[in-house]
Amino acid sequence: MAVVAAAHADELVGTYFSKSDLKDIPLRGFVHQRDVVLNEYASDGQIRGTFKLQMPERDPKGRRSGKLSGDVLTGQWTNNNGRGSLPVYLELKDILTGELQLANRYAQTGAPSEASLEGNAQSFYFAVLKANKADASRFVRYPLRLQVLGRSKTIRNKAEFIRNYPQIFSVKYLECLRTGAPHNMFVHNGAAMLGSGEVWFDGEGFVIALNPCMPH
Repeated sequence: MAVVAAAHADELVGTYFSKSDLKDIPLRGFVHQRDVVLNEYASDGQIRGTFKLQMPERDPKGRRSGKLSGDVLTGQWTNNNGRGSLPVYLELKDILTGELQLANRYAQTGAPSEASLEGNAQSFYFAVLKANKADASRFVRYPLRLQVLGRSKTIRNKAEFIRNYPQIFSVKYLECLRTGAPHNMFVHNGAAMLGSGEVWFDGEGFVIALNPCMPH
């Protein structure tokens, strides 16, 4: 997941978030017409990989219809030693403008800090992916209303959450969760959204809503 901003006319700066180690990796590069090159930097300032991307006029995955204008980037990432590469597909999710909004992404939620909200959200997220029911239950705001096996249900406490865990977190639902990342999340109506709305967090990073899988 890249967060990129234009520093000058053709220059790009931003970050790439690694879900494996929960770190923002610095990016810097340039855009020329429909071509984008971004270098990925290690902590010592050395280039450790390069994204070579293009802005296709049509979405190769068919997720977006019509002629595109920078909504999708496709190409390849290559590590610095040239011995490894991966295909890349990036899709525009949302746009924030202005230094204040970028520096205070979760201001609408009342979060004391970005780190505190994301810290709890990440604890919940990774507990769920590891099937750690007890840990996940600690980051839920009760009572919690949700759909279980197609029926509306109220989860009143941690014990009920743990008891209903297998029905809540089905194989399909877990697949949806894995496509999202609890970092730089979209904010709407005072809550932060994971993925396409499968999970919503309050300003403290506690779960306030779990929704069925949305189309990606």
